[in-house]
Amino acid sequence: MTSKWSKLFTFSEQIGSSGFNFIIIVILSKIQSENVALFGLMYSFSLVYIALLKNGALNFYLTNGNKSVKFFLYLIRIAIINLYSNCFIFFLICFSLLTAPELGLYIPVFLFYIAIEINRVYLFSVHKEFVVLCINSSCYVSILGLIYLFSIEVNVAFFYGVLIQLLTFMFIYFNRFKLADEYHIDKHNFDKIGRDSFLLTASYSTYAHGPLWLLYAINDDLAKLLIQIRNIFQPVQMLSRVVDMYEKRRSGSGEYSYLIFKNNFKFQVYCSVLFSAICALIGYFAFEYIYGEYDESNLLLLIVIYSLVCILTFLSKPVETYFYKMKNLKPIIKSRMIASILIVLTCPFLFLFQSEYSLILLLLALNIIWSVIIILNFITINKLANSKW
Repeated sequence: MTSKWSKLFTFSEQIGSSGFNFIIIVILSKIQSENVALFGLMYSFSLVYIALLKNGALNFYLTNGNKSVKFFLYLIRIAIINLYSNCFIFFLICFSLLTAPELGLYIPVFLFYIAIEINRVYLFSVHKEFVVLCINSSCYVSILGLIYLFSIEVNVAFFYGVLIQLLTFMFIYFNRFKLADEYHIDKHNFDKIGRDSFLLTASYSTYAHGPLWLLYAINDDLAKLLIQIRNIFQPVQMLSRVVDMYEKRRSGSGEYSYLIFKNNFKFQVYCSVLFSAICALIGYFAFEYIYGEYDESNLLLLIVIYSLVCILTFLSKPVETYFYKMKNLKPIIKSRMIASILIVLTCPFLFLFQSEYSLILLLLALNIIWSVIIILNFITINKLANSKW
């Protein structure tokens, strides 16, 4: 498959993914508004678990250059059964029991997003972008149709999507396993990657997802508003994922350098600013049409502040890839641990204010924290610029 078609199929699949997430939130906002926060929570938890898999296995697979399916399955198995993944599952169970027992009904949502990411990464790595597009599009259309046209419960519709992804995974396993090359891995080094993965994900989740969890525990209406605002910026998140996957795959082929990193970073600055500005404008003027009536007087300010968070999140991806290629995750871990400490110290003070201002202050704090992360990592990258790859 040519590079042109490969990029077109990948971009189309990500458009479908972002459109699917956007439409789900819109449908729930209109017909089941009380479930918006619950769905957003479970989606957030799935992103954290996916981050554990990506930092502990998927990113390592993409940047390693070995496309063996045996190697891929080995990495996934180790990432799923290790202590760190089980710790997160234990945390998820405790959170559900203490704050939202009904969250258990949304387990199929959790499983669906994990399964779709695993299949996406492998098929993407072996240049089967068209297959990814066809399978995932059928999942998205089926789930939306079941919910909107037939009024099927969300958890039942997503369970159907899980079955499709599971069948896809089994097809990959049985058809490519016998053709796979052998692999060799330094077990001690991979155990270290697993520990680093947990530290990366735990610290990242503290400031990227923790605020949403805390909002839900205190005021589910604020959590719902944050989810709806975040949903407006789905196109930016989609573009970020596409660019990030291509950059990681390119780094795995050896075609990577500090100059490529700088040029790619500049390109992502332009893209993130442009797309975030467009989404902010459309989101503000179409917010009531998309979600229905709302009573938030500071909506414009919230959207503008969140657009800055979105830009900074976008720009953290090329920095992450650079350190993965260098096989040196300590700078990222250090900066994220600092960010985690900052958000933990900040959050208790935010909720001393009235609820309408607490979300504004929370988003401002996230802007400062993301800026600190990028600045610290950029300083380290410049110091390592002359290092031998």
